[in-house]
Amino acid sequence: MKQIVVIGGGASGMVAAIAAAREGAAVTILEHTASLGKKLSATGNGRCNFTNLNMSADCYRGKNLSFIEEILKKFSPQDALDFFAGLGVLSEEKGGYVYPYSNQASTVVDALTLALHALSVQVYYRREVTQVQRVKNQLVLTGTERIPAGKDSGAGKKKGKNSAQVQKQAAQEEVVQPFSMICDAVILACGSKAAAKTGSDGSGYGLCASLGHHIVPVYPALVQLRGQGSFLKEWAGVRCQGRISLFAEDRMQAEDTGELQLTDYGVSGIPVFQVSRFAAEALQQGKNVTARLNFLPKLEKKQVYTLLEQIQSCPERNSPYRWLSGILPQKIVPVILKQAGIPAEKLYQKMTGKEGAAVLPALVQALTAFEVPVTDTNSFDQAQVCAGGVDTKEVTADCASRCMPGVYIVGELLDVDGICGGYNLHFAWATGIAAGRAAGTSV
Repeated sequence: MKQIVVIGGGASGMVAAIAAAREGAAVTILEHTASLGKKLSATGNGRCNFTNLNMSADCYRGKNLSFIEEILKKFSPQDALDFFAGLGVLSEEKGGYVYPYSNQASTVVDALTLALHALSVQVYYRREVTQVQRVKNQLVLTGTERIPAGKDSGAGKKKGKNSAQVQKQAAQEEVVQPFSMICDAVILACGSKAAAKTGSDGSGYGLCASLGHHIVPVYPALVQLRGQGSFLKEWAGVRCQGRISLFAEDRMQAEDTGELQLTDYGVSGIPVFQVSRFAAEALQQGKNVTARLNFLPKLEKKQVYTLLEQIQSCPERNSPYRWLSGILPQKIVPVILKQAGIPAEKLYQKMTGKEGAAVLPALVQALTAFEVPVTDTNSFDQAQVCAGGVDTKEVTADCASRCMPGVYIVGELLDVDGICGGYNLHFAWATGIAAGRAAGTSV
């Protein structure tokens, strides 16, 4: 019986193990944390948007789009629905977004875990693979295993211990020892550097590089943007509808519309996540990056101008603050007015006639193209996924390594990142199943 080892017990690793076991292989998962599917359990704010019916390669980014197209041809949204239905998961679709009917990510994790158990997939926790070598016709895996010193060691049970002390004491009470395994094929499903608290530490990149793979520069994606400006503290906590247009050296890179979250460090929200990877890439290249926010995205500039003229004609709205207080969250109104060049002492003073008309062009600009200089993204810890990774020209359509026979690379390790909406999980399923089937059937 063919022996297959899957390194990583996340989304792509679990489905890869299931697919390989269904082909008749003996499968083992090596997970370096103490549980399976930790990141999957938190995805979609705990709801798990696991695929999207509006599937297209345009929803993904990477250096090799033809690879993405090939993967999507082999595993469609309907395939994802059928796969999970076969595991007993009832799903619900909302505008193309597909969730488990329970609205709980734990439903998906439990279904995958039950399938692994039913297929007799062995799972070893706290095992870190540090080297993969080919010896004749087999692969030799070496690494370390962390073994708790004992259930009765008392770690974390003493009064007065905070969580940091508990973790430190638990780590001190672990025994670390080397381990090695021999297998016929290995599937690398180690994840990226995103959301390290769920177990993604980026160690898989080093493994892939040691096998001869080129790693496309990795940076955070689906992440918040950090900016600069005295207005940040003033607008912190505001949520509003808007459009973000991202510029690098005055050339627009991407834009998206939806609910913006204004913070004391910059901007957040799904539209920001959608464009963030372009900001991260441009910043890494040393370019000047600017986010332009449109707080009235459904209106053309001329319409905004007309709207403000109409508001100014209302006798009761005779000050700059009152012009905007009927259309925007109140906390952001002073920020917009100051951006338009209206002095703070005049925000609540009567301003009509020619004086009011004179400030309209600048006010329209502030409402439709409010500029936020982008200085950085939030860290990998806050990112949902990463851009960059293993160059997909170095793997086959079945995710087999072109550098090392018997090795497969799946999920976030690859240079593919999708937009919000279930696309990254769909890619995890697609690559995991492709690799599992290929590894399980190849001679």
